[in-house]
Amino acid sequence: MLVCFLYIKKKIMIKNYTTINFIIFFIVVMFVFDSFTNTYILLRDNYDKRMTSHLGYCENQGYGFYKKVYKKFSINHQNLIAINFNDAPSPDGYFFKYDKKNEFNSLVLIGANKKVIEDYKNKKFKIILNEDNCYFIKK
Repeated sequence: MLVCFLYIKKKIMIKNYTTINFIIFFIVVMFVFDSFTNTYILLRDNYDKRMTSHLGYCENQGYGFYKKVYKKFSINHQNLIAINFNDAPSPDGYFFKYDKKNEFNSLVLIGANKKVIEDYKNKKFKIILNEDNCYFIKK
């Protein structure tokens, strides 16, 4: 009887140690991947604010400016073309719809300098919206 009791006690202790080790491992992994901070940021900021903070407004990919043009001018019936001069991908991939046609008479220029703008003005484009070095131009 005593042997059986010791055997059961040993099994319970091993099971408790396994559970404790798993909990410690889980907490360590949470700290290594900074899960608590990331969860807080996910709950605090909405989708557009997170995308703008990571992809930039007029810098990097220019997601914020592109989104502003897309909303302000209600360009829902066609895909708007963006050209990024910041050595980053253009943000039009986030808004691209396969069932819509591309709009070639309107362009979003991100990170464009004065020389590029003058070239487009010579091609009969007019500046519709300008913020920092981002431009929305139209023929």
